[in-house]
Amino acid sequence: MYSYGDKGADSQSMVVNVQYPPTIKTLSQQDIVEGRALFVTCQATPRNPNSTTFYWIKVDNPGFRQNGLSLQVPNIQRTSSGTYRCTAENIYINGEKGQDSQTMVVNVLYPPTLITMSRRNIIEGRDLSVYCTATPGNPTSTTFYWTNPGFRQNGSTLQLPNIQRTSSGTYRCTTENNYNNGEKGTDSQSMIVNVQYSPTIENRSLQTVNESESVTLTRNIVSNPLSNASWYIGTQLLKTESSVQTTTLTIENTKCTDTNNYTVVASNGVGNNVTRLVELIVNCKPMPDNTNITIGVTCTTEIEFSTTIIAYPEPLYELQ
Repeated sequence: MYSYGDKGADSQSMVVNVQYPPTIKTLSQQDIVEGRALFVTCQATPRNPNSTTFYWIKVDNPGFRQNGLSLQVPNIQRTSSGTYRCTAENIYINGEKGQDSQTMVVNVLYPPTLITMSRRNIIEGRDLSVYCTATPGNPTSTTFYWTNPGFRQNGSTLQLPNIQRTSSGTYRCTTENNYNNGEKGTDSQSMIVNVQYSPTIENRSLQTVNESESVTLTRNIVSNPLSNASWYIGTQLLKTESSVQTTTLTIENTKCTDTNNYTVVASNGVGNNVTRLVELIVNCKPMPDNTNITIGVTCTTEIEFSTTIIAYPEPLYELQ
């Protein structure tokens, strides 16, 4: 203070620059369906200095790093599930770094995977039971059901007691899990059920043909698998056919002696062989059976004569 009361003064101003790191906003768990694109942005509050860099790492995979404030994973797969960390940095004037980080769980949702099922062959009348198995998805809780046109059965096991041929067809097992976003993950596999049964030969009335004409004897056979068919007269084998639905026997230039009961035998390895008589009548003029003529002479000099006449229809007889 001067003697006459004045004051001498001097001053200096100083800027205090408090530097501080960015603060990352909390990141929530990301539930995403496999195959879709993941896009998450890391956000930070104001910082000093303001210039900030961001990068992402995967906690359980040191080799993963993605620069930038957004984590982008196109066509995400289940192996990408895990914990990710976003880090934000700014550089102080003294060369130090300000830093903050937040972790985020990525939960990739995917459906269960069914194990391939093979064709089922089963004999009619037996009980069919087939178990549908799956590798769990995410989430692991799984439901199963079976379908066929006009048919649905809940549960992992398809059960068809006393199965009939009408149950042959393609059945589909479907498995589902419920994602926590309200969607469903599904997988399905189809399976052929082949009901096998023994042959049935159709029954027809007798067949008539005129002498010297050709004739084809035909019988339809219902079976699964297809049947082998054989034609007989008595024990004499006339013809064999393999794996047929319709079997035929053709006789050219028919004769009276072709009139007979023919036998069809069908077999397919399921159950017993089945047989069916096939009756053929040949319309023909009378003719003697030269192999069956009998002549007899009695002690009173009478002569007895007999023979067999082959004809159809039955002829009238007159001895001259």
